[in-house]
Amino acid sequence: MNEDIESLRRRLERAEAVLEAIRNEEVDAVVGTRKIVLLKLQETEKELRDTEKRLRLVMDSAKVASWELDLATGNFTSCAKLRRMFGLPSRDCPQSRDEYLSLYTEEDRERIQTADEHAIRTGEQYEMEYRIRRPNGASRWLRSLVVPVADDQGRVVKLAGIITDITRDVRTREVLRESEKRFRIMADGSPFPIWVNDVRGKSVYVNQAYRDFFGVTLDDEKKNGWQVQIHPEDAKSYTKEFMNALQERRVFTATARVRRHDGKWRWIKSQATPRFSETGRFLGMVGSSTDITDHVLAEEEVTRKNEELEEALAERDRFFSIIAHDLRSPFMGFLVFIKMLTERIDNLTLHEIQRLSGDMQQSAQNLHKLLENLLEWSLSQRGETAFDPVRCELAETVNHNIDLIKMVALQKGVEFHSDIPEGLSILADKSMLNTILRNLFTNAVKFSNVSGEVRVCAVQNDSFVEISVKDDGIGMDQQSLSNLLKLDKMHSRKGTGGEKGTGLGLLLCKEFIEKHDGNIWVNSKVDKGTTIYFTLPLYAHDLMTDAPAQRHKNRDFAPGVMEYTN
Repeated sequence: MNEDIESLRRRLERAEAVLEAIRNEEVDAVVGTRKIVLLKLQETEKELRDTEKRLRLVMDSAKVASWELDLATGNFTSCAKLRRMFGLPSRDCPQSRDEYLSLYTEEDRERIQTADEHAIRTGEQYEMEYRIRRPNGASRWLRSLVVPVADDQGRVVKLAGIITDITRDVRTREVLRESEKRFRIMADGSPFPIWVNDVRGKSVYVNQAYRDFFGVTLDDEKKNGWQVQIHPEDAKSYTKEFMNALQERRVFTATARVRRHDGKWRWIKSQATPRFSETGRFLGMVGSSTDITDHVLAEEEVTRKNEELEEALAERDRFFSIIAHDLRSPFMGFLVFIKMLTERIDNLTLHEIQRLSGDMQQSAQNLHKLLENLLEWSLSQRGETAFDPVRCELAETVNHNIDLIKMVALQKGVEFHSDIPEGLSILADKSMLNTILRNLFTNAVKFSNVSGEVRVCAVQNDSFVEISVKDDGIGMDQQSLSNLLKLDKMHSRKGTGGEKGTGLGLLLCKEFIEKHDGNIWVNSKVDKGTTIYFTLPLYAHDLMTDAPAQRHKNRDFAPGVMEYTN
């Protein structure tokens, strides 16, 4: 608008110059004839009227007022709109520039006088904002464009000005500044990172939480961009979604991994909304980012637990299928024996009755052992097994359990040897320790050949005792060994004397050993025998605690690891 007014002002000055030439009768020398001068005068007058009309329309539509000061005469002229702008009636119209300046604040009056002097001296126009106080006490903000007007010699002879009332704009700016100030105070007090981007997606503001979280300043953001903080695998999709939301001026939501100030990757969820000016102009986006790492990890943990639960349920189903089969066999034996005794008791000899009774006793023992292991395993799985580790003399406990299995071993001619040093004590739950030894000794006899040998040894290894049970029986191949101690791979293997089992006893041993923070592993060779190793905490006065000792550090085998030897 200023350029249009300036153009009209120059055209008006040219028209006035032509009129002045006509009045001085200088035009005869220019055009040559008076008729041409009159025609030119009429055209110029018409152009002047049109120019003034257009200028008035422009100024009225733009809500601006104009004034002019003749520096030689001091004559000051202004339009009626200027008087209304200053809150003055027509009759009180000031007749000099100084009278107008008296309505300005003292500070602004000095600024204007200094700018006027500079414009007169240099011929340069200037623009300035200032305040006035109307006679009724109301304050108004004005913006003034002052243009020096020079004569033919280049001397400034006039000052022409255009004044616009910008009170509403100034107050709007003040409201915006105050609003922005309150926003910054609230944003810096927020525990969540808050950011503001312009229409190009560049950062124009980040709050204190943002700066602390990422360890950057606003200058860093402007220089390097916010994209450098996003994980390379997430940067492309996150940036694309943000730029699409920016272009479409819609709500933005996305998650990504970002690098925190300490270099660690964290999951964030960002949400942003478009922001607009009072006039509806799009200004960019304002948003916040929330650290959701704990939530993501919790979801991953839930997913993992669900997968483990599904796997455990599947293993349970397979386990009960095996147990149902192994429970059915002893009961079927009972039914057969009872049926034979019921139907043929009169025809059976004493020897046959004794043999059937012996078979029934063996079936009953197998069934009792199976049910006992099943009950203990079930209690262990539910965490209901009592765990009370106390001092246990290892040699004494081993010999006691050998005595319990001795009669079964003698039937196959299997001989036990214990090489446990006297005085070696461990920290263990007595009931669990007896279950471990009883199951391992039973398995050793079961898979030993007639007249075989089972040897039990123990050595101290730092804060743990390594115990081994070795037989010279049939051993295991690699496939059987790799499936050992796995619930879903559990299967029954017949012993050298046709003994039956479920494999549950070894699983129970593993549960109880790991309860003591121990390990169990197996070394086996087909037709050469099997050695089962396990560790339990050493009992010593300097290591004595209310719970099992710390897991030993020098053991190369993890819990449940099996070693196969060809």
